[in-house]
Amino acid sequence: MKKLFTLFISILLFYGCQDYDDQFDDLNNKISSLTSTVNGLTSLQETVSALSAEIESISDTALSEADLAEILQEVTTVKAAIESIESTDVSDIETQVDGLDAEVDELLADVDEILLALADLAPDTTMVDDIEIQNIADLVYYESIIDTSAAAPLVTIRGGESYMGDRGKVYIRVSDEMFSEMSRINAITNKIRSIPAYLYMGNNTSDAVDFEFNSLLTVGSYIGGYGSDTGSFTAPSLISVGGSFNWEFSGPISYPFLTSLEHVRGIHVDNAAGVASVTSINAPGVIVTDNSNGLSFPNVESVIVGGDLPATVNLPSA
Repeated sequence: MKKLFTLFISILLFYGCQDYDDQFDDLNNKISSLTSTVNGLTSLQETVSALSAEIESISDTALSEADLAEILQEVTTVKAAIESIESTDVSDIETQVDGLDAEVDELLADVDEILLALADLAPDTTMVDDIEIQNIADLVYYESIIDTSAAAPLVTIRGGESYMGDRGKVYIRVSDEMFSEMSRINAITNKIRSIPAYLYMGNNTSDAVDFEFNSLLTVGSYIGGYGSDTGSFTAPSLISVGGSFNWEFSGPISYPFLTSLEHVRGIHVDNAAGVASVTSINAPGVIVTDNSNGLSFPNVESVIVGGDLPATVNLPSA
């Protein structure tokens, strides 16, 4: 029976991977086709510009009949190409682009399902009611109940009601006293797999505080980063946030698997200093907004976002 089960899983994995390979090959072929179309338009534009410059340069020059005939032929060729483009139904290109968007969204959703399924298959999980770290005593306590070694199981925060209210939160506030202990704090937060309530991160120092949640998949309510200075929030496996995602710190924005975020503002950077310090955005499944609810980041050099674009988009460095 065990051998049959292993064989079944092997076949499932093989054909599943083969199917995704075919999907990616199909996407690549469609992207190449669209790229060829765009490159053709760019080439034609360059030809028109070169021809215009040539005609301008010879406007005061005596030309032979052969020279004039050659230029006339070039103009005729370009005119025919333009007429051909004007008669082309560009709605097909728009349809192809929309289709690519839909296919990429489907692939991202499939990845989310796979990650969640893998999380459910985890054989061992440490259950904790809440995690609240604001001082050394808190830190020592959670170090005593959570094994942070590489081989130790991940941590799932219990949800539901407690005698003190909603249960299932993670609350981290970093003071000057705790700043030097960030490696110990991150050792704990890197073991957290899911948070049914909210995730609160506060920076009460004058330094950049970098919060790490490298195993985190889901947050049931909101994610909030609040503080007086810069910092970052690393969660490369994050796929779902049940509420808002507000960030007052600065730093890179990279959540490649985040496809479910229940707030119209998406990932929201909530102060001007943080907006100015962001240099890259990688969030293909959700939108990202600045402190004025637009997509305006003056120093961002590369941008990947999903969802509906806001009314204001200003990315001068991209």
